[in-house]
Amino acid sequence: MTILYLGPGIATSTILVAIGIIAVILVFLFTFFYYPIKRFIKKLKNSDNE
Repeated sequence: MTILYLGPGIATSTILVAIGIIAVILVFLFTFFYYPIKRFIKKLKNSDNE
């Protein structure tokens, strides 16, 4: 049985890449849902004033 040792440099890079991918997905979801909801709320407020 061979045990593979990954040094701290590779482990840190892997963790940072994983965090980066998660951050990109969260930013995408936020912008994908935030702006249409914001536009809808703005439209509702404008229709109430008329």
